[in-house]
This record gives sequence, C-alpha cells and structure tokens, in this order.
Amino acid sequence: MLESGDYGEKRGTDIIAIDIGTTAIKACLYDSRCRLVSYSKESISVQFKGATEDGLRAEIDPDILWNQLVTLVSELLNKTNRDARAVVGMGISCQRNTFICWNKENGKPCHRLVTWKDCRAREECKKWNNSWSIKAINLIGYILHKLTRSARCMAARIFSFLNAMVTHRFLVTLAENAEMQRLLKQGKLAFGCLDTWLIYKLSGGVVCVSEPSNASSTGLFDPYTMEWGYSLLQFLSFPTSVLPRLSFSAGVTLAVTDKKLFGAPIIVAAAAGDQQSALFACGCWIENNIVVSLGTGSFVDVNTGASPHSSLKGASFIYIFFFIFFFFIVLNYLLAIEGLYPLVGWKFPNSVKFVAEGCSQDTAIILRWAESIGLFEDITVTSRMAQSCSISGKNYIFYFTLKNDTV
Repeated sequence: MLESGDYGEKRGTDIIAIDIGTTAIKACLYDSRCRLVSYSKESISVQFKGATEDGLRAEIDPDILWNQLVTLVSELLNKTNRDARAVVGMGISCQRNTFICWNKENGKPCHRLVTWKDCRAREECKKWNNSWSIKAINLIGYILHKLTRSARCMAARIFSFLNAMVTHRFLVTLAENAEMQRLLKQGKLAFGCLDTWLIYKLSGGVVCVSEPSNASSTGLFDPYTMEWGYSLLQFLSFPTSVLPRLSFSAGVTLAVTDKKLFGAPIIVAAAAGDQQSALFACGCWIENNIVVSLGTGSFVDVNTGASPHSSLKGASFIYIFFFIFFFFIVLNYLLAIEGLYPLVGWKFPNSVKFVAEGCSQDTAIILRWAESIGLFEDITVTSRMAQSCSISGKNYIFYFTLKNDTV
C-alpha cells in the first residue's frame, strides 16, 4: 500500500476505478477487499457529422467529458462520505485510439476528441494500402519471413493501414488544422490518446505519458521493440516530436492528481485500454486465456504470453467460440474476419503480456436495429436465438455499418 512519502500523510485503502467507454463514463469506489461500495455514471455524447460513411466524423467535446469525469469522482466521494485521502489509488480504463492535440503552454485543445469510430482517414488508408510502397513492404516481408521465419517479418508481410488506427486520422486532422500546424512548427503541439490526455489533465498539466496497452493499438507503436515505431512513422512523415513518453500500465505511480480537483491528491496507480482491462479483470493472466467483451463493439482477446502474436490470420476455434456467444447477425462479420491484431496486454516494471485481438465495431448498432424491427424484445434472449440455429444450416441477414449513429 502506498503511504505518506511525498503526499503528506498515510493513504486510505479505497480504490477508485474510472471506465470511459464509447457510450458511457463510470466512476466506481471499491473497498480494501475489492467490494463495490458505490458508483456514478453518465452517458457520453458522441457528435456525428458527414454525408457519407467514408467521410463520417465522430467526435467528443473534450471539455464536457473532462467536466463529467471530475463531477462523477467528486459525486462518488460525497455520496460515500469519503474524502480523497481515503483513496489509496485510482485506475483508468478507457476507449482506445481516441486522440486529441493541445497547446503545451496552456493545455487548450486544438480540436475535439477524434474517436476510434471516426472515418475521416478511410480514403487515405485505401490509397496507402494500394500504393507500391506498402506492396513493397508486404513483398519484402514475405521474402524475409520465408528466409528467417521471423515473427516481425510475418507482420510486415501482411501489414496494412486501418482507419481505426490513429496514424492517418492524425495526419488528416493535422492537414486540416492551421493551429496545429503553427504549434507544431513552434514545438508547442502536444498529442495523446485518451489515457495520455486524462493523465495530463488529472496531474494539472505536469505529466504527459502514454500507457503501453493503449499505445499498442494506435498504429504508432511497435510491439516487437516496445517503442514507438519511429522508422515507419518517419516514412509516413508523421511528426514524432509530438509523441508522449511511454510509461507502464501499473507498478509505478503514473501521476498524482492536482489537489485542487478533489480536495487532496490521489495517486493514479494504473491505466489500461478497455479490452485489456477486461482481460486482466477476468483473471486471464496466463497464456491462451481468452475473454469475449460485448459493448459498442464486440471483441475477442487472447493472452499470448510474453511474445506478440506473429500472424494476423485468425484461427477456426475463434469462430466456434464466437458462435456460442453472438447473435447470428454478428456471424456475418466472423466469416469475413481477416485476422487478429497483436497488442500489449499490460506492462509492469518487470514483466509484459501480449494479446491477440479481433473485433467487430458495430455490434451494438446492429443489435439495436434488430430490436427495432421486432426480432426480439429483450437482448438477453439473443444467446438462445443463436444456439437454436442449426450449425449446418444457413441464416442470412443484411449487414449494416454505422452512419450518423444509425444503420
């Protein structure tokens, strides 16, 4: 347990957990035996705009989200008759690949939070993936993998850019934003995903770090070196000077909150991406442990131990496992899944775990549509509906994707 040190007095034993998803933000208070004492929750407003799917913008107002976080934590402490000194530490789980840029000097955002569902870079990714440069990387990776059987060469063999990655969404945003360009030239532009920005804000602008499990899904990070992928980023003309320092998921103090926020400083003791948090919280700490998470998207995460997954090709057992859990609408996605992505699960000072992940991004939207046309009245019956279908038979359903929060 963390005690006095630089924080003036002995800490309490309670834990605050903050979960920031795509649709809701929740603050939970746990006692020393990890029993839930109370929680506060609010919906997150995602602002959609754009006439076409490829041009769809999906953004969150950073000021509103920040005020929600501070209000929820303060409300949680008040309604449980505790003050910040009763809290031994705070953990943060958040949606990944949602990023923001700000002015280093005053912390003022340059734009809204660009969420992982934003499609502004889809056309740019298509152009790059069809370019001779990427085809050359794939070919060289294929040849080197045949010669060396290197996992990293295998990754190069099947490498492609995804719109869900931060890389090209940042570059498109930079090209459109004159203020960002000016700050970049002056060396005053800061960048970070949600974990980085929240830690920066909680610390009063003192700490700017990126947590590895969040960083690993951005397309900016090399899981084989556990560093930012400087070579590839320079190839893309990505300004690497804006990248925050890499830290740990837990095991060290990530930051200390500004005492003005909650009346006394609280230690930020842990942070992780939402899916890696789910994997860890379910006790999937051993290689080949697996968890399926259902939310705005559907995710399957497999603990691959101390090494990153070397191939993006999916395995047939994943399809079988998914069928047990998912409504038949989602089956269409599973049959088309291209593979699994290697991510950092969590990184402690003396150890690191990796995961392989596959996902469907629009599950919640599709299920809401299915409910709206009367396929079911209660979502809990969908498991029985899926199991009632003959595996040898064929079931067809139109497949839709998100457009302005509708299908």
